[in-house]
Amino acid sequence: MHQAVSRDDWVDCAKAIGISLVVYGHVARGLVKAGVMADSPLFRVVDSVIYSFHMPLFFFLSGIFFLRTFEQRGAAGLIGRKIDTIVYPYFVWSLIQGSMEVVLSRYTNSQIGWHDLFGILTVPRAQFWFLYALFLIFIVALVLYRGRGRIMAGVVFGAAALAYLYHGTFPQSLYLDFILYNVVYFAAGVCFSLSRFQRERVSRAEAMVLVGCFGALWLAFYSASGTALEAGTVRALTLALCGICAVVAVSKALVHVQWAAPVRLVGVMSMQIFLMHIIAGSGTRVVLSKVLGVQQAWIHLSLATVVAILAPMLAARLLQRAGVTIFFTPPIRWATFKPPISQ
Repeated sequence: MHQAVSRDDWVDCAKAIGISLVVYGHVARGLVKAGVMADSPLFRVVDSVIYSFHMPLFFFLSGIFFLRTFEQRGAAGLIGRKIDTIVYPYFVWSLIQGSMEVVLSRYTNSQIGWHDLFGILTVPRAQFWFLYALFLIFIVALVLYRGRGRIMAGVVFGAAALAYLYHGTFPQSLYLDFILYNVVYFAAGVCFSLSRFQRERVSRAEAMVLVGCFGALWLAFYSASGTALEAGTVRALTLALCGICAVVAVSKALVHVQWAAPVRLVGVMSMQIFLMHIIAGSGTRVVLSKVLGVQQAWIHLSLATVVAILAPMLAARLLQRAGVTIFFTPPIRWATFKPPISQ
C-alpha cells in the first residue's frame, strides 16, 4: 500500500538532483571550452542526457506550487513575491557575476564588456536566462489560470504543448521563445499538483523502472538522430517529460532513506547554488590551472563540481549568520509592501 509523502520534502530532493545536474553541466562545458577537457563522445552523451530534461524540471517544479500560492496570495501577492525571489536576485547576481567576468575576462572563458552587462534589463546573461524566463511565465500563468485555474489546467497544458510543437508559426522573439519553449513544463507541474500521483509514495524499484524507461527512450531517440535532440519537437518534449517523471520518482523514493537530509538541504539552498555556482566553479578552474598548474580533467571536473555546490551553500550560511541578506532578498519586499494612504 502506498503511503502519503510530504510534498515539500520530495520537491527538495528533486531540486537537489536538478541543481547538481545544472552545476555539473556548466562545469563540464566550461572545461571543454577552456580546453582542459576533451570534447569527447562520452562528454557529448552525458551532456545530451542532462540537457534533455534538467531545466524543464525546474519549470515543472515551479508549476507545482503555482495554484496554491495564487489562491493564498492573489495575483498581486504572487507577483510581489516573485519580484522579491526572482527579479531581485536576477539583477543583483547578474551584476555581480557580470562584473567579475568583465574584470577577470583574461582568465576565464567569458569575453564580455561593460556594455553587455548593462543590457541585462532586456537580454539575460549566462544562466540567469532561467530567472528571466520564469518570471515571464508566472505573468502569463496569472492570465491563463485566473478565475478557473483548476478546471483549465488540462486545457492550458494541451494548448502549451501545441504552442511548443508549433513554435515556428509564432513571430520570432526572445521573450516569446522563453515562454513557448518552457511554459509547457510549468503547465505540466500545475496538472501534476492536482493529481493523486502528487501524494503517492514511490518505491525504489518503481523509481528504477522509470529511470530505465527514460534511459531506453533517450537511447532510442539519440540513436535515431545521432545528435542532441532539437527543442520544439515531439521527441524532445516526450524525453523531457519522461526525464521529469524519472526524477520525481527517484525523489519520492529517496526522501524516505536515512541519509536524505543532506540531499534535501542542497535542494533547499538550490537558489543560492544557482546564483553563485558559476563564480565558484570558474574560480576553482582558474585556481587549479593558472595557480596550481593542475591539468588533469577528472580533478577539475570533480573538484569544481563539488566546490560549485558547497561553496555557495557555505557563503549563504555565513552571510545569513552575519545578518547580511541584501544579496538574496530586497530591503523593501514587494510581497508585503503597501503604498501609503494619500492624504
